[in-house]
Amino acid sequence: MTLWRTILCPVDFSELSPACAAYARYLAERVGGRVVCLFVAPSFEEFAELAAAPGTWLGMSEEMSTGAEKIMEVFVRENFAEDQAEGRLRTGEPARGILDEAEALGAELIVMGTHGRTGFDRVLFGSVAEKVVRTSSCPVLTVRVKP
Repeated sequence: MTLWRTILCPVDFSELSPACAAYARYLAERVGGRVVCLFVAPSFEEFAELAAAPGTWLGMSEEMSTGAEKIMEVFVRENFAEDQAEGRLRTGEPARGILDEAEALGAELIVMGTHGRTGFDRVLFGSVAEKVVRTSSCPVLTVRVKP
């Protein structure tokens, strides 16, 4: 059995994120591993064609990244012991960002939440978790907590 020395825990800062962090923390504690929390901020490049003042989307993207950095610092501090986890940010399509970060880290496990969307919501938003599960080169543990 492979020990999970590096566990990637993608979060979206929803009510589901602390539950995912708890699973990742528990597993890391059992094997002496570390957790890397990841937030993938959406890229606004696909919206660049919309009528907007030059630089509007860039400004929004910069504001989102700055806010996400602060939120990530608080999230890691509230959900992990000191030096047990680190927070990282990426920009882009969420599933691709998660897979790229897992590859770059050499992650042995991904622990992530699933919102369990169905019907029109699933068609409209897709499932990041499903895309990651289908294409990840390492095991993926999905966590679904009903609010």
